[in-house]
Amino acid sequence: MIKANVHGNLGSDSELKVSKSGSTSFLTFSIASTTGENTTWVNCVIFDPKEIEFNKDKLVKGARVQVYGNLKMTTTDKGSRLEMVVKDVVSVYVKEGAAKSAPNTAKVRAGVKAPVNEDAEDEDVPFLSTIS
Repeated sequence: MIKANVHGNLGSDSELKVSKSGSTSFLTFSIASTTGENTTWVNCVIFDPKEIEFNKDKLVKGARVQVYGNLKMTTTDKGSRLEMVVKDVVSVYVKEGAAKSAPNTAKVRAGVKAPVNEDAEDEDVPFLSTIS
């Protein structure tokens, strides 16, 4: 497990989902991080209910974000991908009119932490079993 900060732009609006068992809600999104001509995509998931509530309407396509969490590279038959379980959304900048229901703000938060649902079953949520 690698603890990392990732910053970049969201490729699409975040999606609030519920596990098959109905016991766990989670928010998914992808960040495009560009260095020079190279773009790296990181698939992200948030389990913390307070982080979800605070950020669900701000994590929209094109928003600039910085997140902190556990990063892992997974390899499948289709190739490799970076995945992150986000512990904290450090900052979000949303262009005017882009947020789902929030006004335009550049939002930077102190590292407020809340407990994460560690009881989620591996098959209920995306790539949880790959990050330990």
